[in-house]
Amino acid sequence: LGSKFLLGEYEYDVNGRALQTFRVQNELSEPTSIIELVVLSNWDSDYTCLYRFRVHGQKAN
Repeated sequence: LGSKFLLGEYEYDVNGRALQTFRVQNELSEPTSIIELVVLSNWDSDYTCLYRFRVHGQKAN
């Protein structure tokens, strides 16, 4: 595996819509097949529950 690359940092708006979309802040220079999501905090809750995490893009050749 190659080195990690930060695509961006985002914050879910707890008062916003349930489905929220975030654009990539840092573009990749080459294709990847792995995306890692790291949750750093959850408003002091003991656990984090994600129902769906979707990634959209263009298929590499």
